[in-house]
Amino acid sequence: MKKLLSVLLLTSLPIVFVTQSISCSLDFSKDSNYIKDLENFNWKDPNLGDGTNFDPYDDVNKVDEINTDVKNLGEVTYDNVGNYIDYNNFNTGFQWKQNIDKQAVTGVPLNKGFMPNGNYAKDFGTNSPAQSFRRLNSILDWDPNVDNDSKYNKSEKKLLKSEFTSAKNVSTQDQKLKYNYLGFSTRKHRTFDNTIVGTKNPFENTNLNWQYNNIFINWSGSWFEGPIIPPPADVIELAHLNGSKIFGNIFLDGYHGLTKEMIKDFVKKDSNGNYLIVDKLIEIANYIGFNGWFINNESNGVSPNGTVLDYEVMAKIISDFNAKTALSKNEDIKNLNLIYYRNDSTVSYNGNKYYDNETVRMASTGYKDENVNKLTELQVNFGELPERALHFLEQNPDYNPENLYTMIDGGYNGYISGSYDYRNLAYKKSADSANNGAVYDKSIYSSFSTYLDEGSGSFALPALKLTTRDLSDNRKFIFEAQVGHLFNDIQYSGTNLFLSEDDNGVNASKLKKYTNGIDYRSEFIKADPRIHFDEEYEVNKNILENIYDFSTNKKNINTNSYGIGNLIQEKTVFNDENIKDNNLKTNFSTGSGIKFVNANVFNEYPWTNRRLADILPTYKWRFFNVKNPKTALPINQFSGGYDYDEVYKKGNSIVIGNGFNEAGEILNSSSWDLNETYGWDIIGTNIKDNKKKINIVYKDNSKDNNTLVSFRLSFADNLGNLNNETIKSIQPDEVEKLDNGWRRITLNLDNINISENNPLAMVGLNIKPNSEDFKLNVGELSISDISYKDKKLEVIISKVKSEYIIYRDFENTYKYSLRFNWNSDNLDSLSYFDILIYTNENEYYKIGETNQLQYYLKDLELIDGKLNIAIKPIYKNDKEGKIYKFFINLV
Repeated sequence: MKKLLSVLLLTSLPIVFVTQSISCSLDFSKDSNYIKDLENFNWKDPNLGDGTNFDPYDDVNKVDEINTDVKNLGEVTYDNVGNYIDYNNFNTGFQWKQNIDKQAVTGVPLNKGFMPNGNYAKDFGTNSPAQSFRRLNSILDWDPNVDNDSKYNKSEKKLLKSEFTSAKNVSTQDQKLKYNYLGFSTRKHRTFDNTIVGTKNPFENTNLNWQYNNIFINWSGSWFEGPIIPPPADVIELAHLNGSKIFGNIFLDGYHGLTKEMIKDFVKKDSNGNYLIVDKLIEIANYIGFNGWFINNESNGVSPNGTVLDYEVMAKIISDFNAKTALSKNEDIKNLNLIYYRNDSTVSYNGNKYYDNETVRMASTGYKDENVNKLTELQVNFGELPERALHFLEQNPDYNPENLYTMIDGGYNGYISGSYDYRNLAYKKSADSANNGAVYDKSIYSSFSTYLDEGSGSFALPALKLTTRDLSDNRKFIFEAQVGHLFNDIQYSGTNLFLSEDDNGVNASKLKKYTNGIDYRSEFIKADPRIHFDEEYEVNKNILENIYDFSTNKKNINTNSYGIGNLIQEKTVFNDENIKDNNLKTNFSTGSGIKFVNANVFNEYPWTNRRLADILPTYKWRFFNVKNPKTALPINQFSGGYDYDEVYKKGNSIVIGNGFNEAGEILNSSSWDLNETYGWDIIGTNIKDNKKKINIVYKDNSKDNNTLVSFRLSFADNLGNLNNETIKSIQPDEVEKLDNGWRRITLNLDNINISENNPLAMVGLNIKPNSEDFKLNVGELSISDISYKDKKLEVIISKVKSEYIIYRDFENTYKYSLRFNWNSDNLDSLSYFDILIYTNENEYYKIGETNQLQYYLKDLELIDGKLNIAIKPIYKNDKEGKIYKFFINLV
């Protein structure tokens, strides 16, 4: 491993401060040695750091060939430098003490969170009796122009319009129902992290099934971390690109320590009696770029109303929020919404009164005039039956059942994943004594949510403990990511990963019985044939007989397989409005990987940056014999997934193979039948205009590389259904051979009958194998307007500014962290920026990527007293811009 020269920094570096400060009357560095004496941060720490060490100067990060011009911007000056952040002169808003320990010595921008009253001065080290409990950075004082972390927390992507796919995947999907996901968006139970600038760990708790979600509620926060939590900006962008709304969380938790004093500024009024928090919640959501707030009002815990917060105060706050947003002339603000929940929330009625007047009261907090009817949607308690809302709906005619969400706990009760029958939650159920079964009244229904905590990510660690190989960190992380992806897909598509008209689910009590007294996560993992362990494990008998029973039936699929997608119809961003005059393209990036591919290939590059994620495939994974398109293939022979080793662009492709091994590598399927043709539906669409073109880039990994591949186009009939007569197999107009075995196939749609009466509902491939043993990867899919022409305008970088440099001594070697930003234009042409460092010999090393105009780097070293940085635009058409290099002189 080649290491570059490191020059020790002289201790007499000049310090230049900006004027943005927490409090000009508090000098933390003089009051206490707390921050000055903080130890170096350990990025290897899996709980607070990335869980891995990343050496920027390792040869594996070297750019092999520079295929573009280089523009030298020369020397860049710096605003702030020191061996810790001087918070007195550099405001980053509210910081939980644990995060001060991290940020103060690294300078890393952190995901946003708020304590209503802000920090105590003692959090930053002030120990003066007169000043320690002075409040700083109240949420009411938050200003994104003053908070130096705020610009990193801003989403750069607007919500793409999504529409129902032209045809249902299965007839049981019900467009009346909506589904909300309540869960963590990082792999750790923590409000704050640095995912907004990316991490060097390719395993995050990343949801992959946005097309089924109405709203993703970023579940986080606590009375000590901060109860008012926006979603991380990188997750906002992933949601928006896939057409899903995403909400922040207001978690007032009176069960575990919230006090009236802690929310003093939350209930503060102006001189006219208006609650100041209303404007601030609107400002935060609008600036950061998410779609509303989920209010989890458990402020009083088990104590009487008003102990911490009177629900009438909350009702007034909600009413004012709805009125102000409804009347706004800003469309983004007008579309902000709220969902309300309180502990044990219910709208049920016992014949003469409501059980929960506090929740019912919130039904009157909406805003209505002749132009708008904005409701506060209501999240009710776990297991609330739809029929219990009938009186409420009769008394509140503005509400429909889809405005109410019942809920199941799929985090603590993770055994429901992939087998639970969601009809038991969504519809009124009665017994059918004649058939000894259940009857569902679909006219009495409710939308539903799952509270998932860390969700599918909770399966990753139990799976890792079952591995026996000596794995590198990268392979461990990819294996964990693959396990998380698998169980995320199972949650939506059932244990067979295939939605079928014949799917059967199980009620929660039976699933609890089957899994009682066992480590069910480990047992599911051992039983799932798509996870190939080196060692063969014995599996619990109950699991093999009732959940993973594929090996006991002729079809080799599980008898009980049921997912959210059995009831919730997919939505798609591949529609006419989004494609008009455009090229809608995806490389199916999950926003992470252990490789990175653009013009260069970096084979050992661990990363997560969900700002670089893509539109993800609609169907997880709809693969079948074309003779029987409604029947899953044996799950121990074929399965779809994300391939982090075969990469066309960014960090992964999608693939049909046979699961993955302990290293997270996708395995070939050896069960291809040479006499059959297979169908793979990849993207759901709602396209009614044929003035379009489709490109798919695929890789055939068979021995002879001669698999026959054609386009599979599925059209909806007049009832929005699919049948054999509406599905076409069409040969490509063009086939282009690309590097590394990839091929691009192209199809023009202008000669194909597509219209309002014959909309295109699915795009995929038909596959005729010529080998029994291979996997098939797809690295890119695009649908473009046939008149689309690349509008690439050069992205020019200028006015680079160094915001803060932190230097730390690591055993007589100084390492540097850097926050910096720049100006640029023509960003409509941009996909992302590659971030590089370079040596005096002009050797370049890739160390980061972003779509923002600011970034953060760590573990840098001086070369002849300088930090050498470069930025390279990567365009949406995959072309590279010129490299803009600069240096910062520190001696």
